[in-house]
Amino acid sequence: MSNVPRNESAQLQEILQRLQHEKSEVEGMMQILTSKLQEAQEENFDLHASMSLFETETRLEGDKKEREMQNKVSALESKLSFMSEKLQNAERAKLRVIKEVEDLQQKQRVENKRRDAERRLMATKRRKHESFLATSQSIAMTQQQVMKVSVPVMESAVQTENPVKEETERDHSSLTKENARLISYLLTGTSRDLLTLLNGVAVVRSKDEAQENADVDRTQLPQGWHSSTPTQFLQNSSGNSLNGSIQQSSGGVPFSQSVFSQVTGRTSASFLDDARETNAEQNTLVTERARELYDVMGRMLTGDVSAVALVPVFIKYLTTLTDLEWTVMCSVLRVMYSVMHHSTHFQRFLTVASSSSDATSSTNAELQRNSNSMEHPRIVLPGLRFISLDEYLSAQSEYGSMVQNDLLQASAAEAAADQKEIRSKLMCALCRAVKSNIKEPVVVKDGLRVLCFWVDLGLADGPALMPDFKPLLASNVISGILLAPKSIPTVKAQAVGLLSQLLRVPEIFIEVAAESKKILLFNRCVKMLLCEGNLSRDEVSSVRAFQHQIVKLLLSIITLYPSEGICFVLESTHGLPGDPDGYRSVIYYLARLLDQETFEIRTGGESFETHALLRDHFRLDLIQDAFALVGLLSRYVDLRSELGGDDQAHSFLAVLHFLSNLPHDGIRKLAASARAFVIMMNLARP
Repeated sequence: MSNVPRNESAQLQEILQRLQHEKSEVEGMMQILTSKLQEAQEENFDLHASMSLFETETRLEGDKKEREMQNKVSALESKLSFMSEKLQNAERAKLRVIKEVEDLQQKQRVENKRRDAERRLMATKRRKHESFLATSQSIAMTQQQVMKVSVPVMESAVQTENPVKEETERDHSSLTKENARLISYLLTGTSRDLLTLLNGVAVVRSKDEAQENADVDRTQLPQGWHSSTPTQFLQNSSGNSLNGSIQQSSGGVPFSQSVFSQVTGRTSASFLDDARETNAEQNTLVTERARELYDVMGRMLTGDVSAVALVPVFIKYLTTLTDLEWTVMCSVLRVMYSVMHHSTHFQRFLTVASSSSDATSSTNAELQRNSNSMEHPRIVLPGLRFISLDEYLSAQSEYGSMVQNDLLQASAAEAAADQKEIRSKLMCALCRAVKSNIKEPVVVKDGLRVLCFWVDLGLADGPALMPDFKPLLASNVISGILLAPKSIPTVKAQAVGLLSQLLRVPEIFIEVAAESKKILLFNRCVKMLLCEGNLSRDEVSSVRAFQHQIVKLLLSIITLYPSEGICFVLESTHGLPGDPDGYRSVIYYLARLLDQETFEIRTGGESFETHALLRDHFRLDLIQDAFALVGLLSRYVDLRSELGGDDQAHSFLAVLHFLSNLPHDGIRKLAASARAFVIMMNLARP
């Protein structure tokens, strides 16, 4: 039992010795590693010290070089400033010498001209004196009349007249004559309207009287017209006249003290106050405009301005915040229409002149390209571009003419831009006046007449001088007139004619085609081809003229734009899908129109009615154009489906049979086309 503990203790001692030995080895290794670590730290410290030293040396060397470069740059800048000052002094001296040379040359030219004039004058006097002496001696010696050749006295005289001045005087004279003719026409042709504007008082007339006297001689003064001054009119239109009229109208009526009468009296008093204030504002505006119109016409008579100076006055008339009386507005529009007709300057103003900005920019680019490369990039000395005085003097004339041309082109471009802005204001003012007076047919008629003539001028001058008519289209004047419930057919016909003129411009047609589905304007127009109700003879004539304008509008679209126009007419005349008659197109309404125009004659069965139709040229033209439009569109659609059923197809066949049997030589083409239609529809019948 004792051997076992001894063995264990021996083993433990061996293990302990082995561990102590390993510990000593580990401690030895730790000492070795510690020594190596200290060596590495010393090497790292040495490297850091070397890097710091190198960085310090590099920084010092860089600072030194930077200071040297700064010193060199400052020296060069001072030298450059010194040289610049010397160059500027040389330039000033050179320019001073050039100026003195130019002054001397100018004085020399003036002196030469004076001496030349004196020499010519002396030569002329000498020739006259010699001729006088020779004539006197010959008469004294021979007592005979000697025919001596006359010497032109002014042959060698100095020409002192300026051709530019003569041309300016001729332009001034022609402008004065044109203005005089224009004002003379205004005082004779539209004297009533002009005197209405110059009088500064609105002549109040009823609408019925205006419609009855729309085409009378406007040189005669209206009945009841007075030539009182604006001040007198303001005095006469004061509250006393209104109170007096009220007292006269209420004479003999017993006064009531009831509550209703008191409230009514207060309301009437407030209405009278508003009317009195509005009347005073209108009279003040009309008086101011009359004074401006009178001043401009006075300047026109002296030839200081052309008829274009009337444009601001017209714009002020048309854009007043307080709406003027419709009589004053009609007078303004009629005077403007007369000025447009009889003034070439006004017509040129209404069209767009070609801009000279491209020429100006090209001239400026050419000047920049021709600039001399001897200029210093930091110093601009234009005189140093020329090496000698001769070169400078030779270039002076060319440079002066070039600068003058640039100034003329720049002024022309600015004037064109100003005219374009004023032209746009006038167009917007006209559209505003027509829209604000859309319930006054006389004002709308005169305004549309002015706009139609303006569009005619633009279309006649070609696309290069065509004004911008997009503001007219954007103002929705035409659609407002056509869709207004109380617009008369005559005014609507004018609006359709204006739209037909505008659609001759491709850009406007594209814009109208893009907006047609939103407002359904053409669908509403073709619906107006149907006339319901009993109308008088005059109303039937005006409605027929309006329907004919619609047909001619659609025909012009197809004629101007064959492929796009046919698609546009067929698509734009349809209504909305949800409408009961939205599926119907223009062919249905044209067939109904032909049925209406020929129904009485077809059902009457008398030849007298047929001859009456042939004598009614307006009605016959409407039938021919409507039938031609149906013929153009029927090639691209199913005619029976477009007519909307068998009943409408049979009615249209009856119209075709009637037209094919018309006994007249002048409408053979119409009859032949109708017979061809009958054959086509019979072949297409299922």
